[in-house]
This record gives sequence, structure tokens and C-alpha cells, in this order.
Amino acid sequence: MNSPAYFIPLPDSIRNRLSKGWLLLGTTALAFAGLFAGLLVHAQRKGDEALFYMSLVIHVDLSVLVWFMAVASLLWYLFISTRKIPFINGTSFTCFALGTLCLPLAVFIGQGEPYMNNYIPIITRPIFLLGLSLIFSALVLSLASVLLSEKLGLITISKVLQDGESTQRFGLLCAGLITLISLTGVAWAHHLIPSIIEGEQYFELLFWGGGHALQFAHTQMAMLIWLWLASLIGLKLCISPGWVAGFYVINLLAALLSVVGFLAFDITSSEFRGFFTQLMKWGNAVAPAAIMLALLWSLRDRSSYTRDNRALWSALICSVVLFGVGGLLGYRIDGSNVTVPAHYHGSIVGVTLAYMGIAYYLLPHMGFAKVTPWKLATFQPIFYCIGQLCWIAGMVILGGYGQARKQASLPEAETTIILIGNILKRSGDGLSLLGGLLFVIVVAMAVMKRPKAVAA
Repeated sequence: MNSPAYFIPLPDSIRNRLSKGWLLLGTTALAFAGLFAGLLVHAQRKGDEALFYMSLVIHVDLSVLVWFMAVASLLWYLFISTRKIPFINGTSFTCFALGTLCLPLAVFIGQGEPYMNNYIPIITRPIFLLGLSLIFSALVLSLASVLLSEKLGLITISKVLQDGESTQRFGLLCAGLITLISLTGVAWAHHLIPSIIEGEQYFELLFWGGGHALQFAHTQMAMLIWLWLASLIGLKLCISPGWVAGFYVINLLAALLSVVGFLAFDITSSEFRGFFTQLMKWGNAVAPAAIMLALLWSLRDRSSYTRDNRALWSALICSVVLFGVGGLLGYRIDGSNVTVPAHYHGSIVGVTLAYMGIAYYLLPHMGFAKVTPWKLATFQPIFYCIGQLCWIAGMVILGGYGQARKQASLPEAETTIILIGNILKRSGDGLSLLGGLLFVIVVAMAVMKRPKAVAA
């Protein structure tokens, strides 16, 4: 029996301006996220609280919300969005780009405070809130394009259960539906929050349920890209389309359970918070764990490894490793200390590396240079992965000694173990920044070194 192929043929629109725009916008956002990560590292070392918290907000929102949703929007646009309403995709991109521009400008324009609420931290300045509103509006338009798509006819039960291409389109649809659940959760929370609640507590409640649901969308995208990369590099996968579709459904249904949290508990209660914590802890583990095990089994065979696909190998392995480490750390969380960011940094950077891998695959098809044979593209995920593993290890050590989250200064090295934690954290900062910078450099070089025949 032949190994199923979990990739989707690239459409002609891969070379148009909108496709390139989504990828380059996401890459630019990631570049600025790295810049602000450098600023917050500097601010933490200097104890500059104002700069630290402003930089942290922009870093998180650009690296998680903007970068993640830009790549997701690109994949929806290419493989599942409608072409019958041409303005809807262009308007979505324009709103998203303008919203992205507004976020970093908020550091310099207007008056307002940074709030360190979970998932989507906020700066209460008009231009920041405008930017966030534009990004959410863009996502609504992208999802409308998905739900109105004539390509949904390609997603039938019989095809999804037997054909890897249809299974992957179904996976993209599931990611879109989960994102819609997330946005609905934010709107629902706004309706439920008592009017007397303001400030950081308001935004914490606003994004708690929807933010948790959005993590299922990120997991969904990671799973389908892992299988896509595995197929591209020629791995002999031991998991059938029917099983993959089943895991996609499990992930979708787990996200849909968010509705129970809103219906069963008061939004201001500890039970509401606890419900979503447990939902993500257990509901967001089954599907990716199963697919990761199948991938790890397939990765034993390195016969398909070639110079031409080595960057995809690197991105896939590093993504799976980091996502797995982050997921396992989620079960060690006890209280609000830096073990929490250690957990989610592993998971979200695992998703980021998957997106970087698929970006490397798409670049030459967009008319840019082919980067997958490049040593720089091969070592970039490795630097990023090692940096994050060092950072995570440092944070786990510091968390074990009670270091609180989102603090503008590191603890004094009173013991050898805390000194080791600080060294690992700082080393991880440097290697992670280098890994992110190398990705931006690879993409920039690919754009500048595009084949002459295409450039003409």
C-alpha cells in the first residue's frame, strides 16, 4: 500500500500579489516581533519596566496573533477561499496590513497603559485598539471567503476519508471553523462581562475563552503542515486519511466545547477559568499527540533525506520536538510562574517552525529563489529550536524557584541553580533572536535572488 500524500496542488494564484503579500506581511511582522523581543530583553536586564511591558505586548501580538494568522490567511486564500467575490480577499489583506502597522506605532503615539492580560495583551491607546479591530475585521472577511467558497464542494466525506488532498482541505476548513469559534467567544465574552469590570481584568475576561479556543486553530494548522512537510520530503507515513480526518474532527469538537464554558459558568468565576484551562490541557493534546507519534515513527527512515529537501526536514523535526516539549510542560504547571511561558513558548514556537517550513516550500513557487537546499535555511530552524530549548530550560528552573511571570527583572543569582537558570534563559534569548533573524534573512535573500526569467 502506497503512503498517502498529504499535500494540496498549488493553484495559479500562488504567484499573484496577494499571495506574496500575505507571506511577506507575516515575515515582516515576525521581524518586528524579533526587534521588540530584543528590546524587552534589554529592558529586563536594565529593569526598565515601561519599555519592558510595551515591548512585551508588541512582541506577543506580532509573533503570535499577526504572524500566525497571516500565514493561516495565506493558506485559506490559496486552497479554500472563494474566487467568485474577488474584493473580499483583497479587502481582508488591506485591513490586516493596516491593523498590523498600527500595533507597533502605538508604542510611540497616544496615551494609554500596557495590560499584560493573557493571549492578546493590550495597549490602551486608540491606534492600538484600531489596529486590533482592523485585524479582527480582516479575519472575519477571510473566514467569510472560506465559508462562501465554491471549493467546499471538493470536501466530501468519501474523499476526506480516502484522499490526502481532500483531508488537508478539510483540515484547513476545520482551522477556519475553530477560528470562527474563537472570534465568537470574544464577542460573547464582551456581551457577558459586567459593566463594572474595567481595565486589565476586562481584557483578561474578554480574551480568556476565545484565546483558549484559538490555540486549537494553531494546533490544527501545525498538524496539517507537519503531514504536508512529511509528504513533501517523501516520508512513508503510516497513518491513513481516515484516521487523520478523525483527529481533525476531535480537535474541532474539543474547540467547540468552548460553548459549554460560556453556558455553564459565570464568566467572572474561577470555574470559568478552570474549565478552559482543563479543556486546553486535555482536549488539545489527543490529536497532535497521535499525529506526532505517527510522524516520529516515520522519521526513523531517513532514506528520503536529500540536499534538496534538507531545510524541510530541519523545520519538521524541530517543530515536532518543540511542540512536544511545550505540551509536556503544560502538565507541570503549578501556579502562575515562568513555567507557564516555558510551556507556551515551546508550543507556539513549534507552530512557528512549521509555518517557516511551509514558507520555505512556497517561496520558489511564488517566483522567488529556492531556499530548501541552502545551508542557512537548514540551520535556521536548528538555531531557533536550540535557543528555545535553552530558554525553556532556564524558565523551568526559575519557575521552580518561584519566579513570577511577566516580570521586568530577573531574580538575583543567590544560588548556583538560579545562576544556571539565568544563563540558560539569556543564552536562549540570543540564539532564539538569531534563529528568527536568520528566517527573515533567508526570505529576504529569496526575494532578492528570484530567478531572472521570473523577475523580468
